[in-house]
Amino acid sequence: MSQQSETLNSIFAQQFPLIPETESGQNHQPSASEYIVTDAQTIIPKIAVTQNHHSQQSENITTASDNQQQTTINEYVNSDFDSQNLAITPEIPSEENNQPDNSQNIIADSFIATATDSDSETTINEYTVTDTETQPEITPNLPQQNQPLIGIIDTGFLANNPNIDYSQIRLGKDLIEGDNNPLLQPNQENQHGDTILEIISHSNNQNATKKSTPIWLGRATGSGKWHQSLIEFVDASIASKQPNAVVNLSFDLTQINPDGTQTTRHKLTAEEKSALKYALDNNILIVAAAGNQGELASALGQASTEFDNIITVGAAENNNRSAYSSYGEGLDILAQISSPQTAEPSTTETKQGTSIAAAKVTNTLSQMWAANPSLSRQQIKNILLKTASDIDVPGWDERTGYGILNRELAIATAIETIPTIPVLAATKHLTKSLIHADANTSNSSNHTAAKPSERPALTNAAGNTPKTTSTSTGDNEAGTSSYTTELAPNTTTTTSNSNGTTTTDSQTNSHFSNTKSSWDKSTVNTNSKGNSFNESTSDSSTNAATYTSKNFSQNSVENTNQSQDNYSRVKYEGTRNDQSSSNQKARSSSNYTSPSQTTNTTDESYRNSFSQSDSKYGTDYSMSNGKRQDDWGSKSTSNTRNTSSTDSSFNNSSTQVQGKADWTNSSNNSSYTNTHSGEENQVYRSNYQSSSSSGFYKYGNSSDNYSVINSTWDNTTTDGQTVGSNSRDVYSEANSNTNSIYDDGKSKNTSNRDTYTVNQSQETHSSNGSNYWNNNRGNNYSVTQSNDTQNYKNGPETSSHNQDNYSVSKSNYSNSNSEGKVSSNSEQENYSENHDRWQSEYKTDTYTTQSSSDESTITATKSNSSTEGSNSTSSNSSDSSRTRNSQTVTTYKDGRKTENGSSIYEKWSSESTEDSQGVVSWVSKYSSWSSSYSKSYFKGGYSWTETVSGYDSESVTKEGVSTSNGSSWSWTRSGTVWDDGPNNWSESWSKSSWKDGKYAPGESEETGGVI
Repeated sequence: MSQQSETLNSIFAQQFPLIPETESGQNHQPSASEYIVTDAQTIIPKIAVTQNHHSQQSENITTASDNQQQTTINEYVNSDFDSQNLAITPEIPSEENNQPDNSQNIIADSFIATATDSDSETTINEYTVTDTETQPEITPNLPQQNQPLIGIIDTGFLANNPNIDYSQIRLGKDLIEGDNNPLLQPNQENQHGDTILEIISHSNNQNATKKSTPIWLGRATGSGKWHQSLIEFVDASIASKQPNAVVNLSFDLTQINPDGTQTTRHKLTAEEKSALKYALDNNILIVAAAGNQGELASALGQASTEFDNIITVGAAENNNRSAYSSYGEGLDILAQISSPQTAEPSTTETKQGTSIAAAKVTNTLSQMWAANPSLSRQQIKNILLKTASDIDVPGWDERTGYGILNRELAIATAIETIPTIPVLAATKHLTKSLIHADANTSNSSNHTAAKPSERPALTNAAGNTPKTTSTSTGDNEAGTSSYTTELAPNTTTTTSNSNGTTTTDSQTNSHFSNTKSSWDKSTVNTNSKGNSFNESTSDSSTNAATYTSKNFSQNSVENTNQSQDNYSRVKYEGTRNDQSSSNQKARSSSNYTSPSQTTNTTDESYRNSFSQSDSKYGTDYSMSNGKRQDDWGSKSTSNTRNTSSTDSSFNNSSTQVQGKADWTNSSNNSSYTNTHSGEENQVYRSNYQSSSSSGFYKYGNSSDNYSVINSTWDNTTTDGQTVGSNSRDVYSEANSNTNSIYDDGKSKNTSNRDTYTVNQSQETHSSNGSNYWNNNRGNNYSVTQSNDTQNYKNGPETSSHNQDNYSVSKSNYSNSNSEGKVSSNSEQENYSENHDRWQSEYKTDTYTTQSSSDESTITATKSNSSTEGSNSTSSNSSDSSRTRNSQTVTTYKDGRKTENGSSIYEKWSSESTEDSQGVVSWVSKYSSWSSSYSKSYFKGGYSWTETVSGYDSESVTKEGVSTSNGSSWSWTRSGTVWDDGPNNWSESWSKSSWKDGKYAPGESEETGGVI
């Protein structure tokens, strides 16, 4: 393996220059919808509500960068970066432009059930709850590392909802009442926000070991200041140091016109734009409701065309867009809605609207990030949209977005996706022209006409134009031709700077192909050759106030091919030769540094392929031969170190893979032969170490792991008959240690555990036509050793306990299957020792008691089993022994003293054998021996007792006949000893025995006297 590792390292050392990385073009995503009024004095907000869904994956999402696909494992980052710290203070720009400032005319955000004037009374959005005075205790916990921070800006939230875990709630400001508490008492104004909070906080994956997702609440809908609440949430997210955050805006924007009518507002104020940009600059995802007017969405619903961190959500029912759900260029996705009416006594109908749809998407995003916290904002958005079930027009369209939310598929895809460089989410561009206003693409009544798209068409930067030349001579009887296409090496480089991140991307392409033909009356000869090269690189670096990072990736593919084709023009015969090669290389690295974390990763891989074939054919024959050779390799490393005031850890790992394979094929008329052979080797190493402290506790952990996997295969198929052999060898070993200390001044406890394991296995599969052989074998070895000590001292009492444990486990197995004839064999051995020692002392002014005891247990077991066809045998044996000793002494200051003690020894053993017919033999034995004594000292003498006893038994089963026998005995002595007088004593003993359930006459004797 060391030679293989050196070979792989030498290959990598030759081939990978550093090249910068490309950032994908920005994706377009929708914004929040809140009902704001301009040129009016009142506002009535809109509520959106939703239903369940079933959906399928949509495959129509692309990034904006030349239709580049979503980032995969092949996009990498660079570790060779020198960290620098650049402080960045986020600001909200004034954004002065020619747009009129409507801030003076904006009235409070509000919810609208129907299009009414400002005096209309809102009932559809009132939600009632039980009346109670309980005020929850709000604990401003920071988000857990695997949980995103969720924000909700709405009408207000109940202070005593039994379905909410208030320990995870973080309170923002109430911009309606002008205080710092957005929580409401029962029946206090509109509680639409409480319904949204319930949907977002609900998780189908909750369990007892995970805390609820942390949620920040702000009350602003109805104040006209939702953008101020959004800025407050962004600041809260920055302060929490949580890298992932999403905010839900389940409201729409409306305005009251001079004639008193209320309509959707289609222009953002400068302050609103600044707030949205502030969220974008700080990596905050925004989920916005599209609105319930069934028309072009408001300015917030369309803002995703400008801000790629916004996801605009419409409503769907019965797998069709809801008729009332607004639409437009900003629409990203629909969500099925089904939410029971939360309140009004006069009706039990289901509420419907895009508010609930947006909340369901926010809930899904939080679970996706909780499942894989390392995914970037762009990856999370891409996955959400890509897994949606496409409906109506294929791909994205302005009425249905990318389709209907598929929550389960989105979460599952997030779990399986490998975190990479952040790639902006898919740009929305039409794959089909929009539907005309009078067109009907479905029988559903929910379908309404779409308005023409105003989005500009996607354009690509112009590159070098391929050069094409062609020549020809002669005529159909005889002549020549030549056709050449060539694209000279063309490199495009772009550099961008944004928020402290500098990104340089480059793309190099070249292409050449040439085909020459010549012919006469009898033959045609054609020769072709070509080559192509593509290389993409990306390099980015970020200098932020709290961290620095550098990412690098390089991918290249080089292909060559040539062919020769000759055939007759007068009869059916000819020859053909083809040859091609492909060389692929990839390299990436990443470096991240902050005061508490340093992470470096590198990845390198290559794959080279060469193939060649020739064929010959005629009227009565057809022959061909071909071969292909591949070799590949990869190497990846990861190093992470985390530090804090109480904890530190580091984790290093590396994986190397190298392989090669050969394919051959040949045919002669109807006879053919194909072969495939190769080998692959994988080596994995890792080590981990951590330490932490909390109060009186200190912990430490360490582990080392090493594994090797070797695979080989060799298969030949001739005219449908296969002869082959495949093998897989696995070796792994691991060593781990855990230790802990507790010391509070009274108690001091220490614990240490070491474990070492080795596992080996080999699998071999062979076949020859219908005959086959499968062989498996392996062995496992494990050793565990631990020590625990406990010491306690408090006033007159001291105690200690020491425990040592040692265990060894060994196993071997083998099995084979030869054309249905099965044989197997397995052996298992276990050995363990457990030793405990206790000591204690208790001191008072009048007496002292001292105690000591120990216990040791030793166990050994062994089992064997074998199978040959329908016959099987097995045997088992075990031996255990246990020893216990104890002593207690109490000494009084007046001269008295008591003393007692005991000793016990026990032993168990058993042996058994079985075959296919059942039990062949079984033997079980048990024996014990015990003794105890006590002494009591008093003025003028002492008294004493002593007892010794024993027990033996045996049970035997052989050839269906069972027998048993045993015996027991005891001996007791006692007496009194005086300093100046006669001594008394007594003695007794007894004995009994039995065989096969029948007892023999017992024996006993008692004696005594005075000395």
